[in-house]
Amino acid sequence: MGLFDRKPKVTVQQWCDDFYSNSVFAPPIGAADPWQMFCGSVRDQVAQADSALSRVDDQILSDQLLALRLEVVGIAWMIRVKDDFSPKQSQCTQEYLADHNQGQYWEMMEPYNQAVAKATVGGSDGSTAVGRAHITFMNSMRTQLFDKWMTTVSDPKHAARAANRIGSQVPWKDQKTHVYLSFALTDQLQCEVNEEARRRLMAVIHGFFDGASEELKKVKIVS
Repeated sequence: MGLFDRKPKVTVQQWCDDFYSNSVFAPPIGAADPWQMFCGSVRDQVAQADSALSRVDDQILSDQLLALRLEVVGIAWMIRVKDDFSPKQSQCTQEYLADHNQGQYWEMMEPYNQAVAKATVGGSDGSTAVGRAHITFMNSMRTQLFDKWMTTVSDPKHAARAANRIGSQVPWKDQKTHVYLSFALTDQLQCEVNEEARRRLMAVIHGFFDGASEELKKVKIVS
């Protein structure tokens, strides 16, 4: 690799501050809010398959999609970056939100984080030896990593959020996580949609992941 091919080195905080400021909470383009334009596009695309989403309040849809997007960023970190950086990413996310008067989204992320954890054991039958073994293994791994990580961050919840994303790679590749997240979204919206509409929501979820992944590929996270 040549000298000019090397990726810039950035800290977790630098990446989060830059990505959240320029992508998730992107500034207006003239009089237009990029995020609201995006949410309007999502509504139109999904409503073509099922009009139920068109009856959801605009602000509620916008808020829930943003909370979902923030959780998917955390999944991208778990899959694309060294595991031990994930608790710090959660801490930087909460701190960024608090510093920019967007703290409500941290709590709104919780149902999506729980959905991610459930996806890693979804399909494991607790009545079988194999299913019980997988569930026990995942729970044990999360507990061990939580105990390890909680000493490295300012709030145990940062470690807990990261631990819930452990084991995400396979269910994400299989799109099982997409399914769980889409149901978490429609639960929060109190809106039932048909299969085609759900597929469209899953495509939006995958797009959130791809956007974060592409930005992570451009840099080397060092601390």
